[in-house]
Amino acid sequence: MSRLKEPQYTIRAMLRALSLGSEGQLAEWLGVSRQAVFNAKKRGRIPDDWAIRVADETGMSLDELYFGEMSDETQGDFLFVPLVNASLSAGGGSFETGGDVIREFAFSKEWLMTKGNPSDMILMRVIGDSMEPVISAGDMVLVNQALRSVTPYQVYAVRVEEAIYIKELELLPGKRLVLHSYNRRYSPIELDMNGDFADSVSILGKIIWRCHES
Repeated sequence: MSRLKEPQYTIRAMLRALSLGSEGQLAEWLGVSRQAVFNAKKRGRIPDDWAIRVADETGMSLDELYFGEMSDETQGDFLFVPLVNASLSAGGGSFETGGDVIREFAFSKEWLMTKGNPSDMILMRVIGDSMEPVISAGDMVLVNQALRSVTPYQVYAVRVEEAIYIKELELLPGKRLVLHSYNRRYSPIELDMNGDFADSVSILGKIIWRCHES
């Protein structure tokens, strides 16, 4: 029989399967305190309901969570999405627009393919507070670059001249595009899409998932 892994390795497997970056994020995802995660490690046993929830969410087997590192066969159930060196501004506009890949995060292949073509997707970090309380500074969002047709009141990554934003979009008559913030301290940005200015605005993609940084 396979030997049960030490709790820290099971937690590491959970983080990898859920594409989370810290035990604090795992605690938030589970709906427990950070102290609860610490206590589970100290006791030497991860609660079974935690593992079952992660397995149900990601398709990863309990055997992989409890008994070993992700096998080559299991890795085939996951796809990796790049986190790029660019920031989406929830504020006055971000000029951090580099496209270099910082690292990659694993997502369930089955789940990701329900959202579109994985090759069209990238991860980006958010800066600023204009989309709070829904999206906060430091959050990571998944952008489907193939979804560029505006569905009203959905959230998109938008380039305006040299800056990029994360905003809820609204289309008005007369080819006017409105960028809304969730934080009511920020006024809407209305853009006239007629004439030459239209070339300065582009929809980079729709936000289809987010990860909150605790």
